[in-house]
This record gives sequence, C-alpha cells and structure tokens, in this order.
Amino acid sequence: MPCHNGATCVDLVNGFVCECAGGYTGLTCLQDIDWCVSGPCQNNATCSDGILNVTCTCSSGYEGEFCEMETDECISQPCQNNATCIDEVNRYTCSCLDGYEGVDCEQNVNECASSPCQNSGTCVDQIASFQCSCIPGITGPMC
Repeated sequence: MPCHNGATCVDLVNGFVCECAGGYTGLTCLQDIDWCVSGPCQNNATCSDGILNVTCTCSSGYEGEFCEMETDECISQPCQNNATCIDEVNRYTCSCLDGYEGVDCEQNVNECASSPCQNSGTCVDQIASFQCSCIPGITGPMC
C-alpha cells in the first residue's frame, strides 16, 4: 500500500504506479496540489488553497468567485435629489445638480446665506436660486 490519500495503486512487473485522487500529486500521492500557485485570485485578493479548489478572500471593493468584479457602490442609489452617482473602487461620488451639496447631494444650498437682497428686502431661498421680496417703494430683482 505505497499510495496515499485515496490513490489507486497499479501493480507493474517491476514496480507500481499511483493514480492520485483529485487534489494530490507525486509518486505516492503525498503532495497536495497548491491551486494558488497559478494566481487565480484577482485584484490583490488572498488565496486559500483547498484539496480540490481555492477560496479567494476579496479586497474591499471587489467581489465574485475570484474577486474579478468591481463592486458597484451605486447600486443602492445613495445620491439624492437627482444627482448622478459615479462608481469608483470601494467608494462612490455624487455629482450634484445646481442648488444641492453634500456627500450625497442631500443639502439644499442656501442662496440667501450671502444676504443678496438690499434695502431691507427679504430673501426667499429656492432650488439653485433665490427671490427677494422688497418693501413698498423698492423694486428690482435684488431690491
């Protein structure tokens, strides 16, 4: 019984040959095949060798059996107020429409913050603009 790890021993005239079970190699089938040597895991993933296969532990931002796919962080639609989501590796950015700001474009820009209305006019913030309400006798877009 010179063969190991479930191998089949074939008797020859002046010797023997071992027919190794999957995952083993060598004259007597003692060597576990290192499946990680061929580099099946991609994108800096960690490879763990098994008897018949490998397990890839993906780096952040990647997924798939061999970590071959970049994760789409925009799939959850994190950007608000009709902003465009731009997928990047392990992160996303939002391209905000005029009048919005913030990581997810969640904040309305207060165009009245700079006090654009003159002569005691009252500023009313709007989306990407403002409107001045003037006191009697004063006119014009900014009073």
